[in-house]
Amino acid sequence: MDTKKKESFFQSLRREFHELKAFYITDRQAEDLQRRTWLGRFFVTTFYIIKAFYLRLSPVRRVLFVIALFLLFSFHTEYQSHNVNVQFNLNFWGGVLLIFLLLLELKDKLLIKDEILAARAIQEALIPDRTPQIAGFDIFLYYQPMNEVGGDLIDHIALNEEKHLLALADISGKGLSAALLMSKLQGFIHAFAQDTPFEQLMEIINQKFFYSVPRKSFASMLLLMLNKNASAVRFLNAGHLPPLLWQNGQFSSLPKGGMALGLRPLQTYRLFEVVLNPNDVLVCYSDGLSEAFNKSKEQFGEERIKEVIQATSQQSAQMMGEALLQSVRSFIQDQSLSDDLSLIIVKKVWD
Repeated sequence: MDTKKKESFFQSLRREFHELKAFYITDRQAEDLQRRTWLGRFFVTTFYIIKAFYLRLSPVRRVLFVIALFLLFSFHTEYQSHNVNVQFNLNFWGGVLLIFLLLLELKDKLLIKDEILAARAIQEALIPDRTPQIAGFDIFLYYQPMNEVGGDLIDHIALNEEKHLLALADISGKGLSAALLMSKLQGFIHAFAQDTPFEQLMEIINQKFFYSVPRKSFASMLLLMLNKNASAVRFLNAGHLPPLLWQNGQFSSLPKGGMALGLRPLQTYRLFEVVLNPNDVLVCYSDGLSEAFNKSKEQFGEERIKEVIQATSQQSAQMMGEALLQSVRSFIQDQSLSDDLSLIIVKKVWD
């Protein structure tokens, strides 16, 4: 399901400019810019971006960049002697050299881009391509990476005709390295979910994950077990944000769970259970949703999530999810996501 918002040319341009500043300008530099006048911000922002671009170049390309700028801003020169008149248009050659340098950088980017697009195609193939159909429940799944690939995980495994496993995880870090760890974690879930008692599944996955990833890498994860036409939902929580439970016209707090995966090889996880009545809603999400920032660096926050769920609780899980995503987009406007965004909504319906 494509829920992405179509952008106008100017909206896309503004977003690209915000992403450019976010990439090249540090937090300390951003604070410095806030204290300056609009004219000062323009010149200092330009300086910060050019400086950061220069420092990211290889040594040879730095020399070419300096020469290109020197030629680009050189005055037009002319040499005249007797009947000989020679003109030097250094600006033109500065522009040519600058274009040559940009083509070199673009070549590097396109090579990496092809590899990342291939990785994204693989990652998209690992994500469920349709909404799980589980009798007695209405389900909504959504995943949007911050970049081309991401480190969040959304999955559904039909263990048999009766039992269904839903997983939501958030790998430490971002980008391609996090995506690779996500694939490994997903492999562990599929390898052990079928034959391992659910109450022991998180412990087994944690042990395997600990011994197979680089140190200081970790992941938070929620595992939900749903039985066809049942009222009880069992879940295990490894350091993830607790699910939100909408029940009897109010929200209830659910336990935080145990330690994140990959921090210690031996870790126990407590099994929790919640009984859902028709129209009760369970909302599981990654911090890419609650920590989405607007221009004022304000977070979307849990309270706004609750407001949307409360206002749409009588609608289908898909309509609730789409309303929540639209609310986030309206909140952040031209800003990009600050992290990968994952969302699972489980609504109990009449059997």
